Amino acid sequence: MRKVILFLGIFFLVYKIYPIDITGFGGIKTDSWEKLYGVAVAWDFFPFIQLELEGFRLKSNSQNHISANPLLSIDLSSITPYITVGYGFSGERGDISEYKGFKNYGAGIKLFMGMIGIRIDYRVIKSSSFNWKRIYGGLDISI
Repeated sequence: MRKVILFLGIFFLVYKIYPIDITGFGGIKTDSWEKLYGVAVAWDFFPFIQLELEGFRLKSNSQNHISANPLLSIDLSSITPYITVGYGFSGERGDISEYKGFKNYGAGIKLFMGMIGIRIDYRVIKSSSFNWKRIYGGLDISI
């Protein structure tokens, strides 16, 4: 009986490793209404945890932002609410050694209709030189 339970547990975890969500998004920085755009890729590692890698750029000053975040989520049929905390780097185009670190946290929701869905996300982004909030919406494809 133990072997069956162990096998089913491992099978369930391995099964959940493969799904990937890819999101292309556009949004705004809420304090100055600057436009931004980017892409996020998230892997399902465990039933309630995804690892997300995200990159976005502010249109006004070409500042790049790259971050890694674990998403703690729960699947409720076709709706998936989540919360996240992460760390990243930001800077201007060019020398990557001049990029500065930032922390971020937030929440969002994914609404799926089959493999395609809509994602809405709110994040607070903080560093020693800036502190702002952003909201975005995008098209999410689950592979």
